[in-house]
Amino acid sequence: MEITDNPTEEDIRIISSNVRHYNLEFMPNDFSELAVFERDSQGVLIAGLAAKTYWERLDIDYLWVSSEHRGKGIARELLLKAEEEAIHRGCKYAQLDTFDFQAKEFYEKLGYEIFGKLDGYKNGHKRFYLKKCLKLT
Repeated sequence: MEITDNPTEEDIRIISSNVRHYNLEFMPNDFSELAVFERDSQGVLIAGLAAKTYWERLDIDYLWVSSEHRGKGIARELLLKAEEEAIHRGCKYAQLDTFDFQAKEFYEKLGYEIFGKLDGYKNGHKRFYLKKCLKLT
């Protein structure tokens, strides 16, 4: 066995491809990347959301706003745009995770509900798993 903290992209692709191939026995392979970006007037990335859509779900990986642009509603707009696109793609639900020092309250204000929590992270931090039923229009 090999243990590494520097796997090749090809090795990761092989693992991912084989898991998805197995999953085809049970569910369609309808994975799509979804990203929403906000740039300043010079084209510099100041905020973004990275996610995937699959199996009628929006699975949010990252939501980031640069510190100098926080508090201006950009994160909310990014999230709402991602949800809108996910609905367009046929998604009925959204899911994400966040730590207690990140944005749990922000997500709750936008209709996300906690369905799981993990304790025991370094310095006593907690990880929360949230979900939301997307409104179909």
